[in-house]
Amino acid sequence: MTNKQQNQSQAARNRDRGEAGLKALAAYWAINNPDTLPMDADCEAYETLIDLLTDLRHWASDNCIDYDDADRLADDHFDHELHQEVEELGKNGCAQ
Repeated sequence: MTNKQQNQSQAARNRDRGEAGLKALAAYWAINNPDTLPMDADCEAYETLIDLLTDLRHWASDNCIDYDDADRLADDHFDHELHQEVEELGKNGCAQ
């Protein structure tokens, strides 16, 4: 982890990761829908996310990777990072 990452709050790191996720989803949309406008509707984003996750599941299967195990680990990481963000807000007097 870089010094910059260490100095960032968990909330800022979570926002950065959310923005990175949106960029990945938008790139996936552009690759699979080259003749359409950029993804803009929530419904399109939801359906595109489902398609992306399905493609990742196929890729994992083709490469002998346990997708369900990776998904569980990702959920654990997300829960931990969200919990850290809530703790930071509480320490800074921002929690409700």
